[in-house]
Amino acid sequence: MINSNSITDIKALAPLCNNSIKWTVYKSSDIVCGHFTTEAWHTILGEIETEEELRKHLTEYHDVTACLILRRDSIPIGFAYIITEDNEKRIISIHGGGWSDAKNAVWSYYRGIYLIIEVLLNAGIRVRTSCLKSNHRAYRFINSLGFVRYCTGDKCCYFYINKKRMENSRPYKFLK
Repeated sequence: MINSNSITDIKALAPLCNNSIKWTVYKSSDIVCGHFTTEAWHTILGEIETEEELRKHLTEYHDVTACLILRRDSIPIGFAYIITEDNEKRIISIHGGGWSDAKNAVWSYYRGIYLIIEVLLNAGIRVRTSCLKSNHRAYRFINSLGFVRYCTGDKCCYFYINKKRMENSRPYKFLK
């Protein structure tokens, strides 16, 4: 699925499925930022204001390797974008969010994120993420996935995860 030497073929992640959830490659016709309140969106990608700016960012920012849409029963409920952090493409940072208030949506987000993390870790790729210190919801979600904070900056907290931490997290155990 993923070349174990790098993540140049990261789009091989999609379609990645588990039960009723599926990751698909972002298309220019997909609506992402419009699903969030302005305040919520600015905690994810504060400098982006419109769908057009998001499309431009995803295609022109050279470190963005992929953007994926999470679907549950074919309905889009969230997204993730993946950024390479090193020249060898052996370290990635994953970011994103979800917009569904549907019952049990949180479990779909856990399933979706774990699918990506597991594939990447199994390919020997180190996985990181970050969030604003003020984004308490993201902070709790990231921690519950099994990520561990390794650095705190002026505005952001930075996290990493490994397979053991992921497998020992409560949501992962519940879903397996």
